Amino acid sequence: MKLKDGHTAALRIVHIDNLAVYLARGALHAPAHTPDDGLDWRSAHREDVQQRRALKRLPGGLGTLHDFVPFYFGARSPMLLQLHTGRVVGFEGSQADLVYLVTSVQDVVAAGCRFAFSDGHALSGLTRFFTDLDQLDQVDWSATAAQRWSTPDDPDLQRRKQAEFLVYRSLPWPLIRGLAACDAHALSRVEGLLHDTAPAHRPHAAVVSKWYY
Repeated sequence: MKLKDGHTAALRIVHIDNLAVYLARGALHAPAHTPDDGLDWRSAHREDVQQRRALKRLPGGLGTLHDFVPFYFGARSPMLLQLHTGRVVGFEGSQADLVYLVTSVQDVVAAGCRFAFSDGHALSGLTRFFTDLDQLDQVDWSATAAQRWSTPDDPDLQRRKQAEFLVYRSLPWPLIRGLAACDAHALSRVEGLLHDTAPAHRPHAAVVSKWYY
């Protein structure tokens, strides 16, 4: 997915209530590097998957997946569908409680953040990892943009759909370019949090319903 300036988009789905936490910390942190500050947090993850990600080591001594803040290259991920259909234990709510945070791959690199990316679901044994933007062509962009990703004609499509952009340790809040909400009510919640916290960097927020189910 390309942004208006031609940069490559990276999207992260988070609970709207967690925006206040990111704003207070000034950054999004990887699970292994989250500050012990006692701030309230709303989970929107499968615990079994997170346990596996904590143990999954990236090649080249990059650490584990939990050393990185993960983003997708496209919207309407299988994970969002699981949250939407109530298949994630501990998540109470709907997809309208979730908001996309949008950053630019090129902005992250220009800021000096260490990064990696994959050509598919990070836990799959078939997936490869890269640290050179010149290899972004290894990502299947038609797969990351796919609206339908479960098909007997291409059983590997779901894996490729979930290619990830990974930012080491933390992503500073000013690198967030925009926020995308499910509907007008969700957008109102997002804008209310931004108004109440009055961050120095306030990204544009909008309804982008086509990114949801």
